[in-house]
Amino acid sequence: MYAQMLLELKKHAWLFYTVCTLLFFGLVGGTSLWSMGDVSNHWVQFQNGARITANGTITSEKKLYISELKHNLALSRQHQGTSKFQETDAEYRIRQKVLTAVQANKYLLANRITADAENKYPQLITGNQILPHVYFYGTFNTRKIAFHYSNEYLVEHKLNFVWDIEALSSVLNRFMSVIGFGMQPEPLLVGGLPIGIIIFSIIVLTLLFFKDERSGTAEFIQLVPANGLRLSSIRALTGILVINLVIVFSVVIIVALMCVYPGHPFGSFRFPFTVFVLGRYITYPLGVICLQYLLLCNLWFVLIASIAFCLSNLVHNQLIGMAVAAVVAFAQPLHLLALLPPAAARLMPGYYTNFVQITLHNNEFTDISLPTITAVFLVWAAVFWLIGSAVMTLRQHKYIPALG
Repeated sequence: MYAQMLLELKKHAWLFYTVCTLLFFGLVGGTSLWSMGDVSNHWVQFQNGARITANGTITSEKKLYISELKHNLALSRQHQGTSKFQETDAEYRIRQKVLTAVQANKYLLANRITADAENKYPQLITGNQILPHVYFYGTFNTRKIAFHYSNEYLVEHKLNFVWDIEALSSVLNRFMSVIGFGMQPEPLLVGGLPIGIIIFSIIVLTLLFFKDERSGTAEFIQLVPANGLRLSSIRALTGILVINLVIVFSVVIIVALMCVYPGHPFGSFRFPFTVFVLGRYITYPLGVICLQYLLLCNLWFVLIASIAFCLSNLVHNQLIGMAVAAVVAFAQPLHLLALLPPAAARLMPGYYTNFVQITLHNNEFTDISLPTITAVFLVWAAVFWLIGSAVMTLRQHKYIPALG
């Protein structure tokens, strides 16, 4: 098997992979590196007209965050006892404790104080000085609930950072924000990155499975049924591994270059994301979010490999194989799924191309779990693979001719 894998790897179009890696790096990497110097949304303006701007470094973001705390603390003292702000001295002292903890870099203590305050004085959480708003969508109430669960996660796992400071300054969070998981997503990448990854996988896998047709060795492969199926499995495996290698290698290089910028901590893969799915809130660490995104990519790779295997046994034309795989993948933008009832459309792989919305369970994906999506892809992949295996067997026994 090892020798067969090496043989398959030699058949890969490595020059094409290099070009795609450079394109991936240029688009995603260029946007990510540019975002490190983008301060357009890193500012706050107070009621008295004063405006404070941060440049994305941990020092400046902390300064901005503390300025918000001080400003709201002053307002709470100024309006204490009025009908507009009914705050007690105890609540005011809580604000002071939060400010003192943040100034001393005791962020875990600040989170604990905030969690206690949320239970004792829910009205305290209504201020931006406590409620982070970076990763939460929807109404104020849903954001508040999401904050509650995420803050519980921070306290429970003893993570010493504050949302806004970490989200806006760390390299990991800045990169995730660019691809759609944050307050400054790049619209082109949010929808375009998954499409680009799918197109890349279609080209790679169809090139691999139709290579025997192009080289004239297809008939030889079909002479040995067991070896033919085994070789096809190895071919799919090597293709999927290479695609993953290109993506992971590119991301690692991009993040490494982002780390060169001074004043930006690397970040934590334990940074919490709270999502609403199947009627309940679930908090995932950033690392799990990354793995879920990669899982969605690989579900597409497995499906496309199965489609390429099936079609390579049905037709001789590689362009037909690419076209069919593309139609399956992009049935949504082609408005083909609109011809189906909503329930049936959800059973089509083409329904699941917006990886960010799926991972965060936003909009129509609120009531669809990742295991359900995984099952959809694996069932379709199994169907195509079984059809391809059956056709391969029949062609080997000359029961059916090849098409195209």
